[in-house]
Amino acid sequence: MASSDWDVLVLHYLGLDHIGHVEGPMGTHIGPKLLEMDKVVKDIHTALEEKGDRYLITICGDHGMSDAGGHGGSSHSEVTTSAVLLSNTFGKFSPGKIRQVKQVDLAPTLALLTGVSIPVGNIGRPLTEVLSHMGLERRMLLHRRAAKQLLAIARGSGLFSGNDNAELIFEEATRLHKQVLQSDALEAERVCRFYQECQEMVSDALASKLQSYDLTAIFASAVAVIVTFAVCLWRLLTYPPDVREVAWANVCWCAGGTFLAWLLCCATIPGSCVCHLLQPTAWLLGLTFVYVLVMVGQAFLTGSSRRKQRMSAIKPLHQFLLLGTGFHTLSLLGTSLVEEEHQTVYFLLSSLHVGFIISLIIQIKRKVLVGRHDTDAGRHKVDDDLEDEDVTELPTRISGRGSEGVTWMQTLRRTPVKLLLLSVLSLSLSRLMRSWNSTGDKWKHLEDLGDGIRAAGGYVLMVVVLAGLVAALFMFSQNCLPLVLVGCTCIFGRHFPLSSSGGVLEAQFAHFVIFILFVYGLLKAKLIDFKTPNSKTKSNLDVFEPEEEKMTVLLRYSVTALSLLCLLLQRADNIGLLALVMLQNYIMSSVLCKLMGTGLISSGAAALAVNWLAFAHFFYQGNSNSLATVDISAGFVGVTSYRPFVHGALIATQTFGGTFLTYLSYLMQIISRDAQKERWQYPLFVWWTVRLATVSLYLVNVTFQRHHLFILTVFTPKLLYEGAHLLVLCVLTLFMWSVEKICTVLEVSYRFE
Repeated sequence: MASSDWDVLVLHYLGLDHIGHVEGPMGTHIGPKLLEMDKVVKDIHTALEEKGDRYLITICGDHGMSDAGGHGGSSHSEVTTSAVLLSNTFGKFSPGKIRQVKQVDLAPTLALLTGVSIPVGNIGRPLTEVLSHMGLERRMLLHRRAAKQLLAIARGSGLFSGNDNAELIFEEATRLHKQVLQSDALEAERVCRFYQECQEMVSDALASKLQSYDLTAIFASAVAVIVTFAVCLWRLLTYPPDVREVAWANVCWCAGGTFLAWLLCCATIPGSCVCHLLQPTAWLLGLTFVYVLVMVGQAFLTGSSRRKQRMSAIKPLHQFLLLGTGFHTLSLLGTSLVEEEHQTVYFLLSSLHVGFIISLIIQIKRKVLVGRHDTDAGRHKVDDDLEDEDVTELPTRISGRGSEGVTWMQTLRRTPVKLLLLSVLSLSLSRLMRSWNSTGDKWKHLEDLGDGIRAAGGYVLMVVVLAGLVAALFMFSQNCLPLVLVGCTCIFGRHFPLSSSGGVLEAQFAHFVIFILFVYGLLKAKLIDFKTPNSKTKSNLDVFEPEEEKMTVLLRYSVTALSLLCLLLQRADNIGLLALVMLQNYIMSSVLCKLMGTGLISSGAAALAVNWLAFAHFFYQGNSNSLATVDISAGFVGVTSYRPFVHGALIATQTFGGTFLTYLSYLMQIISRDAQKERWQYPLFVWWTVRLATVSLYLVNVTFQRHHLFILTVFTPKLLYEGAHLLVLCVLTLFMWSVEKICTVLEVSYRFE
């Protein structure tokens, strides 16, 4: 306070907020903390008075507090706080002159006092008491400036049209202002009052507009998502997994429900922007009632005949996956759990690994006991005994020599033991990857493994990049090794450039190699064939590759190309992380396919497990539910000119590439193992149902909490991310559908020839 090398001093006291959250407004530590703050303010005020310069002290809170200590609601005690302004330029203060103002009024007041411009989007009006010490001419100019800006905002937002009252008042104030300046009359106070009245009218109108929502559009869209989710859930519960025909009744359900919701909303709130196409009347209510009765009856009759086919005992792993998915969805109703969603996902995925490990250990113990029983009794009725216990065992060979004659290498080759080791390895990878990038809100500032790698730099960073690229090279060595090797070399050159281009040339060449690799995959899958059939091939037309093989080959090369693209777009310290993500994708896809093939888990449970894994990989990369964690620099890798579409596509690929790779790797595994190209449809259906359940609940939550204090900082960004995850599923569904249809059409054409 004694120094004179500063103009503005900002103090942020957090202690009162922390005490309020823990103890509430009546806590024992509230009083001492307020006295401590009083002393600080007194010291500052005394020091400024001793200096003798003009000063302004502004004391205010950003929010109030409920009786429970929270401040996320919209009650009076939560949205009301105190504000005190102290200055040696003000007149004497009267304790009875306390009035309520808007929080947005503080910004224009401070702007006019300090001589800086008012924020462009501010809709507040300056406090007249604070400006009362100024001269009349300056007060008129400042009030005119504030009123003019508010009117400009109102005109830009379409709030006023024509000769509105506020416009007329401003014109009258301007006319009087000119007269006062010309004749030096004593009507300056009247001019200031006119400007203040104009400011009040416009500010109140803009504030009410900002607090209003197009409820018709919100309700109609929410109903559309909820109806779509209900249809997906009904179909998932009533139809067996092998039913793949398109049920047009479900499409009618979604379209009709959305249309009628729109009509009902327009009938109740006709002022919406989506209701200008027609003027609904009361008879629509009757139409809606008849439609719902008919469709509900039809759906119930359709599902009742197949519901019994789906009823079966739910195993513990299935129960955990269902309960965990429900808990994850419900946890998004709280702001803190939204900010720290990665902690929930990490806990669920680690618990799932532990569940797999426990189940596999139980299976191995049962196999050992069965093997000993067969050796002692000399009988081979293991399968019949296990069927009586309703337990599906993993396929493994039981030696007639007993457990004493089995070496440890032979034990490791057994399927249950291999799956157990792979599950432990995957759990270890999860623990390593969750330490790579700190994310969320509360612990993001803590140092993580990625920070250590970046801080070390030099050879440490180079070793991490090389290790990640070598691991990727080994994983994709069967998919045109020369192209993969060139691509990995270009990725390394992008982060450690040898040319004067700063890595741009290497990145552009890497893009080209990735494209060539995908085209080579089309050629390898024989979806593109430049050869003309000769007599030898015509004589062997009955020999052809199944379309399942074509899909497997194309998906394998697509995964390789997308993996290289994600490696190219990642930061240097994240290349090793992405290599671990791809390794875990391979491990978990293999484990889940094995467990699913033996009946230990169902296809739906495996799809839920992959959904958890995909979300974990999203957070492993350092992403969160905040827009601040989006890596914008990825959109400019290898791009030298401004191309918004290219930038957006690259940023989306870098952000959601790990999630997309997880889904695609699992679909590739199940198609290659089962030799059925339609097997990709059921997992996608499960993922769609889970995503729609989350979006439906979240839309309802955001609608009812639209006045929440954190609606624009927590809830809305999360809703945006949920929409982005839906777009990821849209792209994945469109890609898989296109691959299947292209393979089917080409195969039918080949057979016809």
